[in-house]
Amino acid sequence: RHIFNPSAVVLSLTGFVLIVTGHISATTGVNLIHSYEYPPNFFEFMFFFGLVIQILFHTTQVTLGAALALTVLYFGADGLLGAPFSHHIFHINVFLGLNLLATDPATSPGSKTAKFLFGLTWGTAIMGTYILLRAFGEVSYFDKLFPVLLVNLLVPTFERMAARIDARADALIPWAAARFFKSR
Repeated sequence: RHIFNPSAVVLSLTGFVLIVTGHISATTGVNLIHSYEYPPNFFEFMFFFGLVIQILFHTTQVTLGAALALTVLYFGADGLLGAPFSHHIFHINVFLGLNLLATDPATSPGSKTAKFLFGLTWGTAIMGTYILLRAFGEVSYFDKLFPVLLVNLLVPTFERMAARIDARADALIPWAAARFFKSR
């Protein structure tokens, strides 16, 4: 186990340097991400490929929590403001992050409940980062990267919160707690 997702550290640092220096256009990352929208059924392919990885490494709750947070925030903004913050619930770069980036088993929490909290927080932070980047006139390309480091730091907090939730779930609904809330 390690604290930070190694790829997220490097990608976030690179993204920060590119934003600060104004050289985002020096990379082909944004164009590369947009090219993923062209092949037919790419979302479906990535979903099933990502699902296999998530099942093998027990990280499905991370993606579930993040997807739930993003969906609620998307439709919440649409309902409250009359328009969503973005054109898609899951832009392709966020969708790839949901399936492959934050699901690193070495940096995500151990219990299913903590993984779900991790995902909820990450999904909420993605939307917050998206809004901040757009408010400063930057591309939202890095919105999924920067929050990973924050949620990695919060893993011990998620574990403590999950232990309390699991204990209460055991007392209130033992049959459900045994199925969803227990550790791997």
